[in-house]
Amino acid sequence: MERGKLIRLRRGVYALDSYNELELANKLIVPSYISLETALLKHSVIFQPAPAITSAAGYDKKIIVDEHIFRFYKMATDILLNTQGLQRAGEILIAGPERAIGDWLYLNRPAEFVNLHGIDEQKLREIASIYADDKVENRILDIINRIKT
Repeated sequence: MERGKLIRLRRGVYALDSYNELELANKLIVPSYISLETALLKHSVIFQPAPAITSAAGYDKKIIVDEHIFRFYKMATDILLNTQGLQRAGEILIAGPERAIGDWLYLNRPAEFVNLHGIDEQKLREIASIYADDKVENRILDIINRIKT
């Protein structure tokens, strides 16, 4: 097995020269998880790639590492720490499609989802409860109605 070269990405953060950007995003700010545009694209809910790897975190932050842009968006602590709708793929913690939709709506973004096929209506209803916000729950119900039509 060929050994990779250890590189310094930023103060206190090192990786082999063939690191995974999504795994790095989870390590740059703890706790955090991949969500929003990055998760929606990965789950084929949207098709327009974002210029940054997007994550939910405890505060807003933009970090540039090795020509990659990482955007972290502030979520309330009780939402951030709730694991409902999150998926682990090895070392990567990523929002499932329903959770990514909920996070998107929580941050008051326009609901311009291209592909809602495969979105589980029941999971989306369950996800709505973690936001404890009538406005978010109503926006999620609008999405559920779009799924039904």
